[in-house]
Amino acid sequence: MKRILVLALLVAFATTAVFAGGEAESEDTFVFKYGNQQPENHSRTVSMLWFADEIEKRSDGRIEVEVYHSGVLGTEKEMFEQTVTGALQGYRGAFYEQINPQFLIYNLPFLFQNYDEMKYFNQSDFAKEMLDNASQGDIYMPAVGFTGLRGQINKERLIMLPEDLEGLKIRSPGQAPILAFYRLFDANPQEMAWSDVYMAVKQGVVDGGDNSASNVLAAKLYEVAPYYTSINYMAGADPFMVNKGWYESLPSDLKAIFDEVSVEALAYWDDLEAQAALDAIKEIAAQPGVEAVDMADYPENAAIWAEAAQPLWQQFVDEGFFSWDDINRAVAVLEEYRASN
Repeated sequence: MKRILVLALLVAFATTAVFAGGEAESEDTFVFKYGNQQPENHSRTVSMLWFADEIEKRSDGRIEVEVYHSGVLGTEKEMFEQTVTGALQGYRGAFYEQINPQFLIYNLPFLFQNYDEMKYFNQSDFAKEMLDNASQGDIYMPAVGFTGLRGQINKERLIMLPEDLEGLKIRSPGQAPILAFYRLFDANPQEMAWSDVYMAVKQGVVDGGDNSASNVLAAKLYEVAPYYTSINYMAGADPFMVNKGWYESLPSDLKAIFDEVSVEALAYWDDLEAQAALDAIKEIAAQPGVEAVDMADYPENAAIWAEAAQPLWQQFVDEGFFSWDDINRAVAVLEEYRASN
């Protein structure tokens, strides 16, 4: 009789623990350790501090978020690898193309005309499909944002036309589309961590660097390189990379909260990054002895750049980054946006 009573109590307890989804809720606390290389005041870090506050609030403290910025956990490569192995639970930065090369569609030269187009693209079914395709292995991607439209800062000359790049040693991330862009125009792309660029320019290892205006401003590169051009030749994807084993350990209710806050945080980042990029160009231009231009103010020059870079579209398809079907789908999303605005 005593054994029957114990079993009955266990069944009753299990029944009360079941919620609408049919899975028992866990009262365990889940620690989410996150890292990125940008400083505390950078839009990426700001968006993740918002993520931390919001997810802890909505989960009633059941998910505790630790945000490590300014590269204190290592280089982007090291943090990416830590996220894959589970030593780190989340990361945003480079190397996402190793998970799904489709994300290199963001690097297609002159695909996007402005930040509003990129915001729209990030909420499209195509972007969501890329996230799903990326979430089949050790990494889960709940949302994607964008990095700012890229430009060049250097210490030699103001870059206004393709021939102005010839011979310049420009720091570049190790993404194949960006390296191909510089090689097309007879520049010498140099792969190195963004955190090393300031000293590399100062010591003459490179002539300048490639990045968005907000990253250039945050790194204070204008102190060692007085010429900045926001060519706006390509953007970059910014998917939120999460260790899949950690994510799968969450009960269903916390997975839903995590996904919801992730989407909102990346949308918040997109708004921050777009405004930060526009403000950064003005702030860089205001520095003593610095020349800075936005190619959006020179449409004739922008058209020359776009035509000169067109061969890269076929090259990227030939090299297997993505297909013409991917390109056509991306273009269709943007044409849909342009037709309604």
